[in-house]
Amino acid sequence: MGLYIGLGLVLLAVFGSYRWLLTRNTAPLPRAGMQAEIYPAGDGWIIRRAAQNPLASVVVMHGFLENPLYFNRYYQDPRIELIMISSTGYQLPIASDQYPPVPWVCASQQPTGTIAADAQLINLALEHLVSSNNLRVHGHSRGGAVTLEAARQRPDLFNSAEVILEAPVLPQGRPWRPQPGIVRWLLPLVHLLWQRKPEAALASPLWGPMGSHKRELIL
Repeated sequence: MGLYIGLGLVLLAVFGSYRWLLTRNTAPLPRAGMQAEIYPAGDGWIIRRAAQNPLASVVVMHGFLENPLYFNRYYQDPRIELIMISSTGYQLPIASDQYPPVPWVCASQQPTGTIAADAQLINLALEHLVSSNNLRVHGHSRGGAVTLEAARQRPDLFNSAEVILEAPVLPQGRPWRPQPGIVRWLLPLVHLLWQRKPEAALASPLWGPMGSHKRELIL
């Protein structure tokens, strides 16, 4: 009898720990200061760094567990109108006091955190914020899939756009070898451990040359 009680307590502890990993509150990351307009759109954010008479307008969509500041190093030219989409359900990555009231901002009709919901934010930006005829849409990793979904939803907004899909996760992509269920179940624990920034792991040749930007992106 004692064995069954002990086993039950172990299972209860494991299940409770797993639920805690999935629902725990974490401290928000420090926000970067930036001169930009912020448009709250439901559970997502549209961030616009305006430019006077811009040479080009660039709309960017980041990848999974990233934030839009990933693109800053590519579009530093102040003559570029940079419009950054922050995924639904993610924290706002920048600090700014510019929140222009506009009538067109609305919550996505799709579930928070989905590719379809983030795609609607891209299309809101394309329809209402872009002010240059020279247009680029740049999606990185999961952002590539979001960009493709945005084009599927509103192909008319992409007629004159240059599209960059950087290391994209494609919607039809499938794992080469499906992961066992136990691996997927343990992913929250793996993510928690990874957040401790294992320097020894990053020293592995697997990662190749490690610069500061690459290290920041991985961690």
